[in-house]
Amino acid sequence: MSKPIFEKIALVGIGLIGSSLARIICREVLTGHIAVASRTAETLQRAKELKLGDDYTTDAREAARGADLIIVSVPVGACGAVAEEIQPALKNGAILTDVGSAKASVIAQMQPHVPDGVHFIPEIFWPAPKNRDRMPVLPNCSRTAGASSRRCPAPIPRHWKSYPNSGGAAAPKSTRWIPSITT
Repeated sequence: MSKPIFEKIALVGIGLIGSSLARIICREVLTGHIAVASRTAETLQRAKELKLGDDYTTDAREAARGADLIIVSVPVGACGAVAEEIQPALKNGAILTDVGSAKASVIAQMQPHVPDGVHFIPEIFWPAPKNRDRMPVLPNCSRTAGASSRRCPAPIPRHWKSYPNSGGAAAPKSTRWIPSITT
């Protein structure tokens, strides 16, 4: 049996999406340890009954402590408060991601609380738009050898700058997060 990819994964929020991720993480043996955090003891009890993790807590910071991957699966409006709460527990080199659907809002809420050395990778999952010319060009995101960029279905938040020579395509102000693209 191969070694899991992550020593510890923290799932902050264990509703429909968080619990689905827990099942996949367990099935695929992606980690040796899953820490589950939820606001309510009732939700944690149900997660325990379903054996969705190894540790259960109402303290998101405790769940995130020492985790290699932290997946925030809470309502979009709560992402900033969760990021602020777990910030002191995020270890250097950890990956922080979310499952929220409103990227500009999630990024604006969470990014200020991401310490140096933590990789913030917001989840991006959209069907390709009809007009591909309006999609941003992300450098080194090519599926074909030799190409320097490809068009990826991702939003262009207003606070981004443009890459030089990209035809106005957006680039993040900070390199502290990397868009993940699932098409």
